Amino acid sequence: MVQKLSLCDPPAGEQFLRAINENGLGRVVVASCSARALEPVLKARLDQAGLPGVGLKIVNILDHAARIYSGQMEMATRKAGDLVRMAIAGVKATVPYMNEEATVTPAALVIGGGAAGMTAALHLGDLGYEVHLVEKESQLGGNLLRMQRKLTIN
Repeated sequence: MVQKLSLCDPPAGEQFLRAINENGLGRVVVASCSARALEPVLKARLDQAGLPGVGLKIVNILDHAARIYSGQMEMATRKAGDLVRMAIAGVKATVPYMNEEATVTPAALVIGGGAAGMTAALHLGDLGYEVHLVEKESQLGGNLLRMQRKLTIN
């Protein structure tokens, strides 16, 4: 008896993950039906298994080969093979995603001590960021220093 398994079904998903683990795969190409339906399911399985860095490419041979060449089995097979070869070349060229931790300092660098720079620095400071304001001139103010009239700000 032949049993068809869908990668969306738990038994097939477990076999999928087992094959990846047993073979130490870093990249996977799946030739199947709709990538739109299958990709979120497979990515979730990879994440659950602690394998978020595995490069995954799903080739939709149903829509892009079988249906286009309906009744022309040789052409459909050739097209499916081309699609799979292109996907393999694509995943070979990518660098697998690595989950790395990084320390982020909540700080901002504002370049220019004119009206816009000082305003941005004040707003960022109000938001709780450490602000580093850099001005190439000896004093702050930018073009405001060259104005003939005095501005009053309420």
